Amino acid sequence: MLKRGFLIYLFFQSVFSNGQDPQFSQYYAAPLYLNPAFTGSSGCTRFTSNYRNQWFGLNKPYNTFAFSADHNLDKYNSGIGFQFLSDQIGSNGISTIDASILYSYRLDFSKKHSLRAGIQAGVVSKHLDVLQLSFPDQFSDDGFQNTASADYYNKKSRTYYADISGGLLYYSSRFWFGFSAHHINQPNQSFITNDGNAQLPAKFSIHSGYQIKLNHFEDERYDKRSTRSKSISPTLLLKKQGAFTQLDLGLYFLTKPFFIGLWYRGIPVQKTVSSFTNRDALVFQGGIRFVRLSMGYSFDYSISKLSNFSRGTHEISLGYVICGGYKKPKERLQTLPCPDFYNNELTK
Repeated sequence: MLKRGFLIYLFFQSVFSNGQDPQFSQYYAAPLYLNPAFTGSSGCTRFTSNYRNQWFGLNKPYNTFAFSADHNLDKYNSGIGFQFLSDQIGSNGISTIDASILYSYRLDFSKKHSLRAGIQAGVVSKHLDVLQLSFPDQFSDDGFQNTASADYYNKKSRTYYADISGGLLYYSSRFWFGFSAHHINQPNQSFITNDGNAQLPAKFSIHSGYQIKLNHFEDERYDKRSTRSKSISPTLLLKKQGAFTQLDLGLYFLTKPFFIGLWYRGIPVQKTVSSFTNRDALVFQGGIRFVRLSMGYSFDYSISKLSNFSRGTHEISLGYVICGGYKKPKERLQTLPCPDFYNNELTK
């Protein structure tokens, strides 16, 4: 009974609150979702897919799938891309489909310093099975009455809206820093027919990191292609959306072709809106990267009060890069040092 009540609470929070975006723990394995400025950043043609099964102990209430494809247009210092996202809250909850196109422009300050600016425009469809909801006028002293509620008639089952986002990304051979702003237009996502207003809050994020080489070679080209190359990359991601703030802080270790990662999600010194300590999860990640193919798996171990119910979160990522048939990008095209990009020798 307690578990069922908690599920109902989560569902209604999702339906009638301002809402928050789906997230991926392997955020650098979903680059276009993190920041539109990543569009075309692989230097070739890239395909990525991500699947997240969040809180599987709660009868799988959150399932998110994303797919993206982007291509580098080196002749025009640009990148173009497409992204599709599907998010499902429970079997009878809110389902979201988001399709968007992306464009980025690269400004090279030197061979080792670049700035990318990106923009994203999309259309979002949200669906709600209104008949699965229960309202106060269906309850009496005799309990729940399975009769139609008057609230059914002022709610629609589907809503559509346009969504605009943008971002910036600076990077050198070892350091990167990005800023993104999603839902700049703060669209109305209300299911209420009579002038309902439920604006989706803009989401702002800062993401940064630094690659530290653990072994060095005199020949930089040999360094990038060596199977003995090792490095660590401390990273951070800070997000804010409405009253919600989240910090992901952690470390990647790479010894080609394998990688592992560990980081902490939460801000212990901050209280949530429910007066609970803002601590969410420990995230463990591992995977393998070849020249063109990358695969990753992560597990979120809940350390919040959800831990008794959620049992954690599974996430899988796949990435593939194609450069065959294209001319190699110019030598001045700096490869991103982010953990999910710097294993791509095809751009050199």
